[in-house]
Amino acid sequence: MRSLVREIAPVGLASSCVLAFLSLCMRADTPVFVPFEANGHTLWLIASLLFGAGTLCLLALITGGRWVDSRAFSLACLILCAAGLLAAFLYVSAESTPAKLLLSCATGLFIGMGIFGLLLAWGLFFSRLSSVSVLLTVALALLIGSLLWSLIILFSNFVSACIALLALALIAAVPLIIFAGRYSTPAAHIPTRKLIGARWGAVFGMSFNLFTLGLTFWPSAAGLGSGGGGFKPLAYLFIFLVVFLVARKGLSGGSNTLDLFYRIALPIGAAVMLFSPFLGNLVSWETIPGLSSLPYIGVGLLHLVGLNTLFLLAGAPLPDKPGHAALPLRKDNETPPRLYACQPAQLLAGGFLPAIAAMALGIVVFRALGKDAQVVSLCVLSAFLALLVITTLYEAYSKPKITVESSGDPNHTLDAHCARFADTHGLSPRETEILTLLARGRGSKWIGDRLCISPETVRTHNKRIYEKLHVHTKEELLDLLDRVAKIP
Repeated sequence: MRSLVREIAPVGLASSCVLAFLSLCMRADTPVFVPFEANGHTLWLIASLLFGAGTLCLLALITGGRWVDSRAFSLACLILCAAGLLAAFLYVSAESTPAKLLLSCATGLFIGMGIFGLLLAWGLFFSRLSSVSVLLTVALALLIGSLLWSLIILFSNFVSACIALLALALIAAVPLIIFAGRYSTPAAHIPTRKLIGARWGAVFGMSFNLFTLGLTFWPSAAGLGSGGGGFKPLAYLFIFLVVFLVARKGLSGGSNTLDLFYRIALPIGAAVMLFSPFLGNLVSWETIPGLSSLPYIGVGLLHLVGLNTLFLLAGAPLPDKPGHAALPLRKDNETPPRLYACQPAQLLAGGFLPAIAAMALGIVVFRALGKDAQVVSLCVLSAFLALLVITTLYEAYSKPKITVESSGDPNHTLDAHCARFADTHGLSPRETEILTLLARGRGSKWIGDRLCISPETVRTHNKRIYEKLHVHTKEELLDLLDRVAKIP
């Protein structure tokens, strides 16, 4: 239990403030948007917010985003958030319509760039943690963020909500300003090929959540109530408890448990979101305590898997260039896949851009179709769920089996055992190659010369192999492989 609690990164919990801030910008009936909604300028605000967020992510995608991991960037994001809230205050006192339109656009633009900039910076922070740490910390941050969201929704007006948002931005930015660039060495994740292959599903699931938020941005017009915030933390508490059990099993059972969680969480989350409206028509939400939290469970699972997948991918180092991330473009059972060098900030921005575009599309669809837009949402979700099930079944039945052929060559048998062991623990193709050479007793210099990489890169791979296999020395690694070789 203590080892599991130590996996939670206390500094990373400040990211819950970013998540709460973002949640408060996703509904037109939040206290901050009340003056804008009263004057009919909410559409201008949210359009400017999405434009600012998309522009920032596009800039990071084009330039590489190395500037995201800096104190100056985090400080600039905090200033932008403060400027956006100041523009909101000025909006209330403005009298002319052109001034109000200009200030509503300035509010959205500054807040969009500031808060999504902080989200990018926190994504880089999480990309340097271990897989279990990312899963636990993000789940707990989502829970804390939902609590903050509920408190602000239920117990604040325009002025107090703006002050609360400024406090959230300050709490989220200060740790980034203090620790910027301090965690420069990527940690050892478990970025299995199946997890990387599921990237499309995770990003689509998160994008669908934003599409749904776009459809329901005006809850009253969409036929939804403005309450229900008290049930949201209950759903995220349930998700965190499930994640805690999964992480506990993952620490003792290797990568298989975590991989299984990522594989089934997406279909479950999509299914819950799909069938919740039908269940709400059959059973009144008020008749069963806690039933109102059911839709939030589906939303939370899609958010959790989407964020975790992006963070893990951003932290997957390119074998010969530790400062880059590895993005497979082709799978091959015989040779390692080609790798495309991509900066971590680019991967994060590339994952957030579809979500931003999806929310904008949701708003456009709702403005065009009104309440009938919910039918579009259900159709898209049904297709997504069907595709997830088909993909999962295909991967389950098409997974290549590793067979050990009888051979008099001891190296052949050793290679087969290492391949089987690497497949079980989610080692990358390069790590598998190095593991095989380590098992033969080769040193870092010899391996570096053989693979045409530096000895320092070999030692970096060795460290990640040790962490994945839960060993600390080469002797422990050889003893473990010896025990595995004796298993029939």
